Amino acid sequence: VMLDLNTGESRCFGFVKFKTRDQANRALQAMNGQKLGNKTLVVKFADTTNDSIGTPSNNIYVKNLSPTMSLQELEGLFSAYGKIQEC
Repeated sequence: VMLDLNTGESRCFGFVKFKTRDQANRALQAMNGQKLGNKTLVVKFADTTNDSIGTPSNNIYVKNLSPTMSLQELEGLFSAYGKIQEC
């Protein structure tokens, strides 16, 4: 969960990096468009690897998080899809 440096409050988005691209893809397919409280999650690949064809990496971007969501809650939400390396 990315925080505002001045206020310490959530900026309502974050990143989840999985061990493999397949795990990230499963999370993306399952969670994109899901309702979480009164928000609809936007989940997409955060970046691509450095190869010339732009293969998506194992890092996903998650938007429309609750302003009160903690890092632990974000990890819990996505841990069902694979081994999280970084959140």
